[in-house]
Amino acid sequence: MVELELFRHYQVWEARRDGYPRNWPLIAGQLFRELDGRCVRCGHRNDPDTAHIFTVHHLDGDKLNCTRENLVGLCQRCHLRVQSSNWLSPYYPVGQLPLFAED
Repeated sequence: MVELELFRHYQVWEARRDGYPRNWPLIAGQLFRELDGRCVRCGHRNDPDTAHIFTVHHLDGDKLNCTRENLVGLCQRCHLRVQSSNWLSPYYPVGQLPLFAED
């Protein structure tokens, strides 16, 4: 069962030097377990041998906004593609995951 307090928006004073909340490893780990290490875009499981490394993407770009609605699990390949894509606004409404569909 997910603790509701685990996913929330953090204050700046609760951040580490890299800008993520102090309990980021717990948050990312919970999402990894929830998604069974699978990328929501391409479906690959975490597999370093094929460069499909599970990462967590913040939909609004705010590293401290760790509400569950703002987090999506992506492999490193898809994460880089989403972040570098000029057709995907970092502030699109939650629930538009079809935008992550394969071309």
